[in-house]
Amino acid sequence: MHTPRNDTNRATHAAPSRRRRRRTAAMAATAAGLTLLAACGPATAPATDAGAVDSNTCSTTLAVTASVSQWGALARELGGPCVAVTSLIDSSVADPHDYEPTPADLAALAQADIVVLNGAGYDGWASGAQFDEERQTVISIGELMGVDGGDHDDTPEDHEGHDHGTSNPHLWFSPEAVKTAAQAIGDAYLERVADDGDAATLTGLVDDWNDDYAEFAALLDQGRAQGAARGYVATESIIGHLLDAIGAEDRTPQAYTNAVNSEAEPSAADLKAATEAVADADVDFLVTNPQEMTGFAEQLAQAAETAGKPVVAVGEQLSADQETLLGWLTSITEQILAVGGE
Repeated sequence: MHTPRNDTNRATHAAPSRRRRRRTAAMAATAAGLTLLAACGPATAPATDAGAVDSNTCSTTLAVTASVSQWGALARELGGPCVAVTSLIDSSVADPHDYEPTPADLAALAQADIVVLNGAGYDGWASGAQFDEERQTVISIGELMGVDGGDHDDTPEDHEGHDHGTSNPHLWFSPEAVKTAAQAIGDAYLERVADDGDAATLTGLVDDWNDDYAEFAALLDQGRAQGAARGYVATESIIGHLLDAIGAEDRTPQAYTNAVNSEAEPSAADLKAATEAVADADVDFLVTNPQEMTGFAEQLAQAAETAGKPVVAVGEQLSADQETLLGWLTSITEQILAVGGE
């Protein structure tokens, strides 16, 4: 059983962007002086992530359940006061790959108006819920991206040439998947509201998000345009989608990557090759997952320290100091662009 982290305070009290403050002020003016109340409360299991403004600014409150908090954060940002979002896994302790859902988890999935799943074999446990296709909208990011669960059963052939491609189920690190997910979630919201004011609120939130995404995409373009290909070694390939989008080159020895992706320990020879690769001149940084610092990952980290190479540490769950998925991806990208290449 997992212990969800209470993200209500982080989501509610984080400072909004200037654009968001302007939009919030405008909404307050047109709402005839309605007071915006920050929603704070104790965590429950599963934890409900309240929107940044009180639900009385929207006549609609859609129940949204996400399998993991990464997609829950996106759903909350796009829905604002018109949604109540529940993220079932919101803890770095839980392993989504083999997580055992509680009865409360399955009930939250079955009762939601809109369900957001990662798919791609990452959260297959969610399929145990009794979905009502006539009443519910179930969004699977894996299906939208053409990635099925079988793609997560990696084989050495899947990773020939370090092509993360569709075999990497960590789709929230894919800028393309995030954009596609936002479109699907926003459309699902608008299909379910009848009030013109609610539709305007949701449309404004989606427009704000698209503006932020455009800035993020420009940052990716800037990174690729800098010319110097960034080389990296990774203890595991969870952020491969984002690294590909930046234009970074994976220089991790293939045999090491194959072993890690098949959940096997690398051989002594593979580990030696990986530690030596970290020190190579064409490697600019090491990528680690602090949630999975096994013995061989620690050895690569030590090799990076010895060689004076920066380490970019990124876990699977949304960082505690980040309010939104896009903000998190932006901070990771900025870190990589700062340490990699000339």
